[in-house]
Amino acid sequence: MRTRLGWTILGGAVGFAFAHTMKASAAGNRFRALRSDYRSHDFEVPEILREVPLHDAWSLRLHGAEGRKVRHLLEIFSSLDPDSLSPVVRALFGLRRLVGQILVLDPPDPSADRESEDASGESRMRSIGPFRFVYESDSEALAEARNSTVHAYAHWAIVPSLEGYTGYWAIYVKEVNRWTPVYMSLVDPFRKAYVYPEIISRVEREWARRYLYS
Repeated sequence: MRTRLGWTILGGAVGFAFAHTMKASAAGNRFRALRSDYRSHDFEVPEILREVPLHDAWSLRLHGAEGRKVRHLLEIFSSLDPDSLSPVVRALFGLRRLVGQILVLDPPDPSADRESEDASGESRMRSIGPFRFVYESDSEALAEARNSTVHAYAHWAIVPSLEGYTGYWAIYVKEVNRWTPVYMSLVDPFRKAYVYPEIISRVEREWARRYLYS
């Protein structure tokens, strides 16, 4: 009964919202990265995840600021206040939490710590939301999240461009069980139309505020 209720709520929300996502999804296409563009770079993480399917990839325009590392991008992602996001995105996060509680999707967070220090004393991100970091270099970072329905990896990277940097945010998804493709098909309309475009646009603005003229 509990499981059926959770899937009914999520499925009903998707059905209600689907008709309203087409315009927003088209606007969000500006942030989508071509797979060929993402794969054209000599990144290390895709090789690490060569057995895991790439679900989608997103690009960020990061103007100015020479000498930056991927940790500067991660700091901005981590600093985003969920309460400052649009009412639509806050409602979607709230819905996801509700369904997660009903379906018992999410394991407890083993640590509240978000940062640690490496051997050089430099601050390193330990987690962003449900994603916990498993690899980081100057230009790339890889984080992992898993619940009872999906096993996902997030890859962040930056590469120099004429305007400063191009950032990449790629999501890889590994099936946990037969519900994984069902779950992803239900949440994808929200991710692509509302959540990721808003997060990326806010990250781009905050990057410019911090680094454009520094």
